[in-house]
Amino acid sequence: MSGPGTVFQIYDKNAERRANQENNRGTNIWYRFEVRLTDEKADQFVSEYILLMDHSSDPAYDLGMLMRKLLGGLVRFVNPKEGTQRKNYKFSPLDSQWSNFFGSEIPVLFHSNKPPDRSLDQKWAWLDESMSALLGSFMIAYPDFQTKFNLLAGKGILRLKPDQKEAINKMLLDRGENVVSDDQFLNLAKSLIEQNQSHDQRIEALKNEDLPY
Repeated sequence: MSGPGTVFQIYDKNAERRANQENNRGTNIWYRFEVRLTDEKADQFVSEYILLMDHSSDPAYDLGMLMRKLLGGLVRFVNPKEGTQRKNYKFSPLDSQWSNFFGSEIPVLFHSNKPPDRSLDQKWAWLDESMSALLGSFMIAYPDFQTKFNLLAGKGILRLKPDQKEAINKMLLDRGENVVSDDQFLNLAKSLIEQNQSHDQRIEALKNEDLPY
């Protein structure tokens, strides 16, 4: 589970240790819960932790309490009534065991007012680190990979939001290059799509009104 500034994951730690040829630590069941916070949410958690340290002499305040409050704000186990649609599960009452686990603790909801500003260089580094193996697999598996990639890029340009176009133009300006106008974005996208779609694909797209221009 993830969202802006938050990653929450559950995994089988024993399975991970077996994969690394490490021995289990005396238990057959070992599931690990991990929470990663970044940006504003990380700052808010640190503020809560500092508050906790200010009350360290009070036995009611401990790290377990803070983690329970954090988990309570991220995860809800509910008991939906029979026939409840999945989209309405969030309105169902909490599971009693989950409620007992928290006791009287009030969940903390960390908020992120805006998504973190990621530069195109940072995104490229992420692509290189996380997606290069997948792209390499596609290149080997699909003889027409370059055509598919160009077509995908053309569709992607059409989906660019104003802030994404602004980020591109800022990078171009920083390099002393000319900015790209909205018409130029559109023409580039059209060119990539038309050059890399077969005649049959173009006809089918027009029938389905799949081209947004």
